[in-house]
Amino acid sequence: MKTIFESPSSLLQLDEDKQVVYKTIKGDKDRTLSPGWLAGYIDISNMADNHVKVLDQVDDYTFVMEYIPNILDNLESVLKKPSYYPMLDKQFIIRATLAFCQANNVGLEYSATFDNNMYFLHTDLKLANMLVTTDMKIIIIDPDSYRWIPNLDWMEKYSMNQVNLQFCLQRYFNYKNV
Repeated sequence: MKTIFESPSSLLQLDEDKQVVYKTIKGDKDRTLSPGWLAGYIDISNMADNHVKVLDQVDDYTFVMEYIPNILDNLESVLKKPSYYPMLDKQFIIRATLAFCQANNVGLEYSATFDNNMYFLHTDLKLANMLVTTDMKIIIIDPDSYRWIPNLDWMEKYSMNQVNLQFCLQRYFNYKNV
């Protein structure tokens, strides 16, 4: 397998024959894929078709997901780099904004189907965790960041990144109108 990304917290390896990616959580042995995570994530990705598909869970630290070919960049870079601006249009901006909001809202909708005080949310929802393909599709990644959490603990991160999204768009519109 070929390593395609490595950080202190995770390792992504591409199985080139099967065209799938293995993600292994590393570093923090207290952070594992929680019981029921895979079923919950599959339900979420069925509700929102712009999420990377998870195919299997190997163990408490490793899962298999689809390989996403033809990645242009992450959404934050696409919105911040003027070299990408000629590729952007109104429809893309609408899709990007809706995808960001939908990634949060789908977790809330899913959580509403359970009679408990927990929420199944993407706890690292940011523009860098949204990929843009060369055909300008937007895909939410980092599926293991969907977790059951109490009290909407991660909503502040979502809100701050909503501000970042609007800031990036404002810079784009200001640049475009110069």
